[in-house]
Amino acid sequence: MKNIYILLISLCTINIANAQWLTLNSGTTQFLRSVYFANESVGYVVGGTCSNNIIIKTTNAGLSWTPKNPGISNILYYVFFTNQDTGIAAGANGVIIKTTDAGENWSTKYSGTSNELYKGFFTNSQTGYVVGANGTIIKTTNGGNNWSLLNSGTLSNFYHVFFTNNNTGYAVGDSGVIVKTTNSGANWSKTCLNSSYLNASIYFIDDTTGFIAEYNGIILKTTDAGKNWSSQIKSGSFSDVWFTDNKNGYIVGQAGFILKTTDCGTNWYTQSFSNPNENYVFLFFINFNTGYIVGSNGLILKTTNGGGNSINELKNNSIDMIIYPNPTKDILTIEIPETEKENILSICNINGQELIKQEIKSNKTQIDIGKLRGGVYFVQLISEKKVITKKITIN
Repeated sequence: MKNIYILLISLCTINIANAQWLTLNSGTTQFLRSVYFANESVGYVVGGTCSNNIIIKTTNAGLSWTPKNPGISNILYYVFFTNQDTGIAAGANGVIIKTTDAGENWSTKYSGTSNELYKGFFTNSQTGYVVGANGTIIKTTNGGNNWSLLNSGTLSNFYHVFFTNNNTGYAVGDSGVIVKTTNSGANWSKTCLNSSYLNASIYFIDDTTGFIAEYNGIILKTTDAGKNWSSQIKSGSFSDVWFTDNKNGYIVGQAGFILKTTDCGTNWYTQSFSNPNENYVFLFFINFNTGYIVGSNGLILKTTNGGGNSINELKNNSIDMIIYPNPTKDILTIEIPETEKENILSICNINGQELIKQEIKSNKTQIDIGKLRGGVYFVQLISEKKVITKKITIN
């Protein structure tokens, strides 16, 4: 049977049992933004929207979750525990809160900034970093009790930070910005890969090999400690990346997107499109097999077998979809190698909102995009076995 191509990620209805990411009952519909497990049984999730936030805790590996009172109203974007009892959470308006009794009580700590704080990284139980809006990087050397503001050298928003050792770390964010330190944050050097990129997440598997997941649907890889980056694949809209060893890694994103690699990013495999209306924003693995994903509408997913069997393989340039002219302003032409009558084309904005959808019955289709405003959009092509996403610019 020929591959049936569908252009919208949200229309795919592949059974979750194939990928074996199981949905847990979080007990909330809040937007969940970060998850951390102190051990195999005890875990924490934080999140929220507007002036509402949430902290929930499990003591039975996610079977049930109990709300905890953070003592503040700010959205929380990040949670991390340095041991079984001690943890910190960070969020809107520069808020930092800390617990020393396994999440039962939280106290507010002075962060030194009023900027949003998005993600963090601890190199040991005492030393940690949190990054956020307007080039914010803050550091603690006493387990989160006190924080000092570092000079990042940029006003770009940072969305993620990762350290490969006590001295060397990276922060990534808007406008393709990457900053690197080799002296524990005292100084940062800046690289901008492309002004249109939004670097959402970064993960290194050793001192030299690392990956960046971009919101624009691009996976970047370095093998020389960030001196050079190569594009791995273009598909979807990514939020987070995590590796369980030097070969096996995962990327999640908008519209229920889960990718897995088993060969250090040479090839990526689609694991699930089971929640096409949800956004997956954060990954956490306890060990090689057991991992969690959190996202919109109170969503928590769990796997105990590394996500199970992959549904399909995404190789670099494995499928040919031609889009032209690009940039354009009125008529967009799309060519694909094979078609069937069920084919559907769709164009989404950068927030994942579907703006144009139509059935196609030929290898060559023209779409009138004259009513769309100028900006960046995504053309998504999805089938039972293959997925393609390409970026277009409308003048």
